Amino acid sequence: TDRIYLISGGKKLPVSSFVKNQRYETIVPKRFSENELSKFSQGTYALPEDGTLVKQDSDPTVFIISKGLKIPISYEVFLMQQFSFNHVQTVSLPEINSWVTGALLLPPEGVLIKAPNNPTVYWVIDNALHPISARFFEDRGLNIFPIVFIPDLQIAMMSKGESYY
Repeated sequence: TDRIYLISGGKKLPVSSFVKNQRYETIVPKRFSENELSKFSQGTYALPEDGTLVKQDSDPTVFIISKGLKIPISYEVFLMQQFSFNHVQTVSLPEINSWVTGALLLPPEGVLIKAPNNPTVYWVIDNALHPISARFFEDRGLNIFPIVFIPDLQIAMMSKGESYY
């Protein structure tokens, strides 16, 4: 058939035309019979390259592919990261649903964030939100930097680190 698979970890991963063109354009697939392919269990679709922005046609949620995960991106963080909607690729529902979802993408390194109705300020350091005390905030001179307001629900979905006092 015209179906293309990546054999990885003893599984056959379907390769969409987008991923084939992005990652495997110069590779000529080997031909196998259905019987030979049946020896491999079905896996998730092959992932696009790290850093690829993807979405499904009927859902506005944009994800970034990173380290084997699809990472959802909030609109606020999409803008902070200076991503462009022109770079978002649309993929099929079965394809995007087959990939493992990670925690919500964090704002850029060094940004201070908080929820509108919560006094806790977080500092984005080493790919985690670190709650900071008022004293730490003042002592480190962070009070001169703007604080970005992000909904509580989104903050709850982001990776957390240790508190800074």
